[in-house]
Amino acid sequence: MDEDLNKTWLEPVLSEHLRPVAAPRELWNRVQPQVKPARPRNAAWRLGLIAVATLLVAGTSAILKVRAANPMGLSLQSASAPEIQAWVKENAGLDVPLPARMPEPVRLSGAHVGPNGVEVDYFVRNRPERLLISRSDARSSSQHQFLERGLKKVSWTMSGQLYTAEDAQAACLLCHS
Repeated sequence: MDEDLNKTWLEPVLSEHLRPVAAPRELWNRVQPQVKPARPRNAAWRLGLIAVATLLVAGTSAILKVRAANPMGLSLQSASAPEIQAWVKENAGLDVPLPARMPEPVRLSGAHVGPNGVEVDYFVRNRPERLLISRSDARSSSQHQFLERGLKKVSWTMSGQLYTAEDAQAACLLCHS
């Protein structure tokens, strides 16, 4: 019976007084928090793409730098002195006086034709070394004629070629067993 009474007088009163109304605009500005736009879900993808692009640019730059140092792009990887000598003679026209057998602490690794001549790469006691060989304007004998003998660099001419190395002892080990 109470239900019938509620339906007869309560529902009409509630429906009259409880209807939707529009809230003032300033109220919504205070109630709703200022939400910053959320980062898209694919932000990790964007960061990944940026990282890949950066690596590609850096890799391309490194390749171009290496090619600039070796413009002809000619190089040989070999531990064989006769093979390196023949390759240098054919590709650069220089005669590299390497012994057929290297002494124990010396190991050849290859050669490059560079803008200023040929670079012969080798290791002495597992330490990388490089001998640069180019044509010399000075006509010299088949004996060494030292131009510079320092702690950091040694240069000499021999048979019309200029030789330069950073370590004199390593260079001597390369050619003289």
